[in-house]
Amino acid sequence: VYRALVPGGRVVINGFFTDDSGTSPKEAALFAMFIATAMPEGNAHPVSRTLDWLKAAGFGKTYTLEIDGIPRTVMIGVK
Repeated sequence: VYRALVPGGRVVINGFFTDDSGTSPKEAALFAMFIATAMPEGNAHPVSRTLDWLKAAGFGKTYTLEIDGIPRTVMIGVK
């Protein structure tokens, strides 16, 4: 994705992300357990790890947004 973007381009990731312990928020932890039953490699990853992946890919600016009313996190990486 990074290579496909022009300078200033953005990647937006919307999903369930946990804290570093993998146990909170409860909706993301429950999603992780559910997805692991369907796909052994499935998981809800921690926010910090996902931001690290974006930075390692080359995204200079990263940030997160919490969506009110539903337990979702939106992560944005800017090239």
